[in-house]
Amino acid sequence: MISITNLRKKETGITLIALIITIIVLLILAAVSIATLTGENGILGKGTKATEETKKATAKEILAITLLGAGQEKYTNSDYNQNEWLDTYIKEQNKEHDINIDGDIVYIDGWGFEIDRSIPTIKEELGKSGKDTSIQINLKQAQYQLKKMENIPLKRKYKKVEITR
Repeated sequence: MISITNLRKKETGITLIALIITIIVLLILAAVSIATLTGENGILGKGTKATEETKKATAKEILAITLLGAGQEKYTNSDYNQNEWLDTYIKEQNKEHDINIDGDIVYIDGWGFEIDRSIPTIKEELGKSGKDTSIQINLKQAQYQLKKMENIPLKRKYKKVEITR
């Protein structure tokens, strides 16, 4: 005869079905966690975007402060001019940053800004471009380059083509 205590000993433990259900639940939680971390809207993507926005804001602030100082120099320094002197001033005030100046466009640490030399102030943010990243040509940058090239005559040769039916 089988006693009740012997039956209870046989029923203890985890069944295979309970184990499979637990593994499935853990896999679902892992998939949700990975999706939350990665992707454009994930935590890592948002962190990268926030880092880039901070770098852009820092570059803009550096240029704005420099141009504010140049605006004061405009009225107090007799050597001031809005071309060579301003370019030199921007570079000297920010020696610790990577600065390139191309006409009215100033690049600070890879971020481009169009400046108004007469005031001096920032006209417009042009976005990121530079040696370390793939160049993203902004419409304003392209328009500026076209304005510089307006005085250069372009020689085009056209062939006359007759279409007959």
